[in-house]
Amino acid sequence: MARKGGPHSTEAQVDDQPADGSNATEQRLSYDPKTDSYRTTFSPAETSTSIAIVDALTDIRHCSTADLEPLYDTLDTDALDALVESAESSVQVRFSLDGFGVLVSSTGRIEVTPPE
Repeated sequence: MARKGGPHSTEAQVDDQPADGSNATEQRLSYDPKTDSYRTTFSPAETSTSIAIVDALTDIRHCSTADLEPLYDTLDTDALDALVESAESSVQVRFSLDGFGVLVSSTGRIEVTPPE
């Protein structure tokens, strides 16, 4: 599976187009070859956690959402969104989706580790 920007690239810029037609926000996706993981950030107050995770995975895999295992088959997306958006202190949730390890925090950080 190809990594965003190739194996020697350490950062790629990705445009995130909201489905509601509002102004696009710029999302930065970076790859760390030392940890073999991708990182991005989002604003839990502006974007649902589940949407941000799916956006990150489609960017990493260079695919559409239809090509991914549905997130709701892995976990309760409403509960995930509520947990992250309403956290009064730092909360982290870790799970696997399509073989990728996903770590999301209430601070708006997403870290994705590709399958081995």
